Amino acid sequence: MSALLEMKQITVRFPGVLANDNVDLDLEAGEVLALVGENGAGKSTLIKVLAGENVPETGTVTVDGTVMDTFTPSVSESLGVAVIHQELNSILQLSIAENIFVGNLPLKHGFVDYKKLYADSLAIQRRVGLGHLHPSLKALNMTVAERQLLELAKVVSKEAKIIIMDEPTATLNTSETEALFKIIKDLKAEGKGIIYISHKLDEIFAVCDKVMIMRDGKKISQEEVKSITRDEIVTQMVGRHIEDMYPVHERPIGDVVLEVKNLRTKLLKDVSFKVRKGEILALYGLIGSGSDEALRAIFGADKFESAEFYMDGEPIKINKTYDAMAHGIAYIPSERKSEGLFLQKGVDYNVTISSLGAFSKHGVLDLKKETSLVTEWIDRFRIMTPETDTKADSLSGGNQQKVVLAKWLSTDARVLLLHEPTRGIDVGAKVEIYNLMEKFCEDGYAVIMVSSDMPEVLAIADRVNTFYEGRITGEFTGSEINMDNLLRYAIGGEV
Repeated sequence: MSALLEMKQITVRFPGVLANDNVDLDLEAGEVLALVGENGAGKSTLIKVLAGENVPETGTVTVDGTVMDTFTPSVSESLGVAVIHQELNSILQLSIAENIFVGNLPLKHGFVDYKKLYADSLAIQRRVGLGHLHPSLKALNMTVAERQLLELAKVVSKEAKIIIMDEPTATLNTSETEALFKIIKDLKAEGKGIIYISHKLDEIFAVCDKVMIMRDGKKISQEEVKSITRDEIVTQMVGRHIEDMYPVHERPIGDVVLEVKNLRTKLLKDVSFKVRKGEILALYGLIGSGSDEALRAIFGADKFESAEFYMDGEPIKINKTYDAMAHGIAYIPSERKSEGLFLQKGVDYNVTISSLGAFSKHGVLDLKKETSLVTEWIDRFRIMTPETDTKADSLSGGNQQKVVLAKWLSTDARVLLLHEPTRGIDVGAKVEIYNLMEKFCEDGYAVIMVSSDMPEVLAIADRVNTFYEGRITGEFTGSEINMDNLLRYAIGGEV
């Protein structure tokens, strides 16, 4: 019996780049194939061929026995291929139901049959974990995690044969990820073929049957997941052995730098915590628990009803982001592309945009000094960029994240607020970010981190505060930082 999908000898070239070099990929019905590799390995290019967005120089694509003779998105979709992109594509002004069935709305007497639309929508919503939301809710009013599940709902509604999931858990917490895995198992049982792209290696072993590893545009290997180890995957991905995935060690913790008292918003209820010099404090909770909101409120990005802030024991006022910056607080957002970078501007522009006063006089920029500063950060953070003015959107995810970090560290910040610091970046880049975080602490910074990556929290946090329904339910250090404690207190636990 032939495979559900056969991609043979796919070669794709861009100016000066051999993006895919004679790559083969096979996928069986009812199978989940993990596609892994560092950013720039050729994964996205290969997937865009299957989605009809890239035209290969050589090679063939066969879907369920039918050869794809024309490479366009419409042809790909007609053959039963659907893609859930990492970048969300919801139409924000439309409802959940309208997003799911856009282009195929049920009609009655020439008008949209909203009764049927909502009923059909709710049936699909329940399958993907959105059954608690009314189908009429606008996508604009959904959380990022809910919109990620909405993308899955749109694919489920189309009854696709092959589903490509690009970093599907990037915005999901532990319980939501487990719910997604159940959905994937149900899709497998229906005979769907799933290509699962993720930098989270734990997920590969949890949900995938096979793993295909790419590096430098080539297929390195394809193995049964049960016959390969995590270390072997990493070694084949990066071409070198990474001894320690989480290179953060014990170090001296100093005095309290920032203290937050009685932070109250519509969600948060008198939240209080503190972070010390040289410390990584993690705020951990499920989506909607308040951990995200606390981080943004500290930076003045979200409004709060009341709060007290102290820097080195002295009271400070934070009403807007400028106040936080003036007191040495920096915020690295989870959505670096939409909130952290000017994608069409160069690395130099992005690095210096928050610290122009450091090399300007009477409103005139010292361009030589600016270039010197940017070059220093590029060297220090090992940012892989051809030129200092290379546009940010052409960099890999890991290098984009380094640019965001450089931007804020150029402001002489003392407290770093990191929201999902390694979301959507490859294994090698994650290790570099962890190394930078440890260096920040050694240099005297205090770090407050919100992360949905449980292994990351367990490995690098010095202290963890768990959140549930707007309250801090627990505080853990040392051996107390374990999965049982964090999950138990993040779902209610003891207060």
